[in-house]
Amino acid sequence: MSKRVAIYTSLTASEDHSAIESQIRDLTIVGEELDWDFVAFYADQPSEAVGREERPGFDALMRAGARAEFSMVAASTVGRPGTCVSELKAMRSALKAHGVDLYLHGCEA
Repeated sequence: MSKRVAIYTSLTASEDHSAIESQIRDLTIVGEELDWDFVAFYADQPSEAVGREERPGFDALMRAGARAEFSMVAASTVGRPGTCVSELKAMRSALKAHGVDLYLHGCEA
């Protein structure tokens, strides 16, 4: 049975839109190998913001996760969904509380 997966992407101030395409491509390759069913895509533009309310894509992702609209969130690196370790831990805990896994490309979360 394939996992229902949401992809989260974001840009740093020094990146252009092609970085989002690259993130999606990398995660799609992994997802094809692991039989993932991509059901949603969320993205945020470059920002100095760290709060959830200042990152609309991240906020929408977390609200959808609370409704269990997917079974896993995939991001290309640790720094995409979390700007610091405590934020990443909080995200993981919130998702786990709703039965949603977190996949960070290149590491285990």
